[in-house]
Amino acid sequence: MGRCVYRLSNTTDPEERLEDAVLAKALHDALGPGLTLLDPEAKFPEGGLHLGRARRNERIPSPLSPDQIPYWEDPAFLRFTARDWGHYDLEGAEEAVARLHKEGRDAVVKSTLGAKHLVTGVPRGTSLGEALDAMVYSFCDRPPCLLVQERVDMRFERRFLFLDGELLTQSAVGSHLTPMSRVWEAGAGADFEDLHLETPGSRRLIHNPALTARMTARALEIAAASEHATFCMDLCLIGEDAACGRIEPIEWNPFQPGQLGLYGCDPRRIAEGVRAHLEANPDLYQGAPTAPPEQPAPAGADLDWTDFDA
Repeated sequence: MGRCVYRLSNTTDPEERLEDAVLAKALHDALGPGLTLLDPEAKFPEGGLHLGRARRNERIPSPLSPDQIPYWEDPAFLRFTARDWGHYDLEGAEEAVARLHKEGRDAVVKSTLGAKHLVTGVPRGTSLGEALDAMVYSFCDRPPCLLVQERVDMRFERRFLFLDGELLTQSAVGSHLTPMSRVWEAGAGADFEDLHLETPGSRRLIHNPALTARMTARALEIAAASEHATFCMDLCLIGEDAACGRIEPIEWNPFQPGQLGLYGCDPRRIAEGVRAHLEANPDLYQGAPTAPPEQPAPAGADLDWTDFDA
């Protein structure tokens, strides 16, 4: 077994399926026999660095970064976020939403109990109870578990991937973007990193090297002040002016290759970063002493490409 184990996904989502395949290929090219690919139904072995997507209610034994990052406690997030926000228990969240409404502002509420547990808008004229509905019981009698922030116009969202404090790659956030977009949508010979989308649902790529430079500089500044060295950072522009608008953090997410959206990020840079991480930490992620139990392959399946020892 190699020191790095990547479990392939059986997703049918077009973007996620492509990301999974191209990331597995990039890791193979970078690590060679140091990589072991697992069937989507296989369990992770006891040893090795475990990459890939977690199944429902599964905790990956040895991931690249923790399965949750409380970014709302990170000094870097506190320092670089100017919009009105706070972390509250249910009663405090109700008061914060009411205050924002009284000041003429809409609210956005996010649960911190788990990834993608809840994100909802609370516009003026409604209440937090109406927005949460039956989910309100998930937050009763708990310590702070709700992020409340004013709703602001977030544009040009951008994803930055950091490993061991180094910026590996970045991309505009777009629901249709994949690593193949670096080839398919490069646009008039422009560097892909200099292309932006005004909203995640937009299809019109905008060439703006100056905005790339501004957002990259801010990402590096935030990362230098962060308590975390390995994470996924999402930034956005607040305001109408791309040249002068505020660049703020949206959130951090765990950097677990195979489990987060890459959009147009370069999988080769991710694979090279994983290789450098393994080389810099020779005492971590020792290869599993035995292979995981073999899973029967579907009839007619061609799995020869996963055999890197041939």
